[in-house]
Amino acid sequence: MMSLSQWLTAEAPGLSLQGLAEHTDEVQPGFGFVCVTGDELLRESFVAQAESRGAKAVLVESADNLATGLPVFEIESLSACRGRLAAKFYGEPSRQIRCIGITGTNGKTSVAYHIADLLTRLGHKTGYMGTLGWGTLDELQTPDLTTGNAVALQRRLACLRDLGCEAAAIEISSHALDQSRADDVDIEIALFTNLSRDHLDYHQTMEAYASAKARLFTDFNIRLAILNADQAHFTPALSAGTRVIRYGREADWSWRTESVGPGRQTVNWDTPFGSFSTELDVVADFMLANVTAALVVVSEFTQGIDGFSDALQSLRPVPGRMQIVSQGGNRPQVAIDFAHTPDALEKALTAGRAFCRGRLICVIGCGGDRDRGKRPEMARVAQRIADVVWLTSDNPRWESPDAIIEEMLDGIDRGEWLHICVDRSVAVKTAIQSAVSGDLVLIAGKGHEAYQEISGVKHPYSDESVAQEALGGQ
Repeated sequence: MMSLSQWLTAEAPGLSLQGLAEHTDEVQPGFGFVCVTGDELLRESFVAQAESRGAKAVLVESADNLATGLPVFEIESLSACRGRLAAKFYGEPSRQIRCIGITGTNGKTSVAYHIADLLTRLGHKTGYMGTLGWGTLDELQTPDLTTGNAVALQRRLACLRDLGCEAAAIEISSHALDQSRADDVDIEIALFTNLSRDHLDYHQTMEAYASAKARLFTDFNIRLAILNADQAHFTPALSAGTRVIRYGREADWSWRTESVGPGRQTVNWDTPFGSFSTELDVVADFMLANVTAALVVVSEFTQGIDGFSDALQSLRPVPGRMQIVSQGGNRPQVAIDFAHTPDALEKALTAGRAFCRGRLICVIGCGGDRDRGKRPEMARVAQRIADVVWLTSDNPRWESPDAIIEEMLDGIDRGEWLHICVDRSVAVKTAIQSAVSGDLVLIAGKGHEAYQEISGVKHPYSDESVAQEALGGQ
């Protein structure tokens, strides 16, 4: 059995690998397959799949009883060191581009997307890695997890480096932090958005969930911590010498707004570099918090705020995040949002209430095989803020959609305001068709997703497409 250093020094004798992959569906011809499962039957199946996809070699912790025609390398403690192995193989990409890690319950995607967008506009080509995919914003590759596996992270960072990116904005989930998937990424800047209930099916307690998030600030050699001052309950321990910048209503970076029309505001920022203002199409304060968080990062590259107002004028909307499908007029307003936690749903609905002239109609479901405790909380939030609620399916996965809805119904009253429709496309269409000019229909939970996962199968589905179809008849 070889140690990691021995394998790297030997550089896979007699082989010239084109890359490394930890999952079989990521294997390309000429790749080395990093197989970390300890189950012999699964290992046999995975190796066969990798070979059929063109793998040139297999790396395992133990080759006992492994039958394959591929060269096999036994690497000691491969599961624990696979991220380090990939980092070395790809030439330490995270030391060649500046990596920004973003964590928090909600807002990770928006902040990371804004960072990549604004930095690129201001002359610092920046990649994005997260829920929406990975790559440059003009050419995002299909996503899998919010934060990829340890080998994929290094491979993707190497691709961004080779594309000429100066930096990478990376969403880092609590699962990835708990599972040490990002441990071998050199994070320069760590940013925290907010913390509220989510993923308790995995973490069990809010304390464990918060502790996982805090790892981004305690277990990485970060140079700068950017914290949400309005979330003072999250106070991770920081190494001596780590700079801290806070953003919020009263913080190092703060903002004031003045409405200039429906969904449009003049935003005045006060920063350590001075003040500036611009007009933005934003419908919620939490959206401004996300923009501000991104601006703090951008200022670390620009060392000032020159050009910020102009760059913000062409800020890209984040797909599926309070995305306006219909502005209204003689039709109802329609928006889609990824809100899938009680806190995110409350903020989205509260924002909708602020610019809704008629009824606020909410279409919402909950995902299967995930934190069941938040289901009745989601329904209670919808009942408290919306005028009309449609309970429907989200991604039921392996659970019964009817059973999920029944758990959402626990603790809320039934009345004429409540409608139940398991078929999500029918629920979305009917909700929109029941609305009139002045009403706002908020379709929450799936946002940008282009599928609905049912019984292990991802079926093509898009809230935006279904909404557009329903609006076409009005």
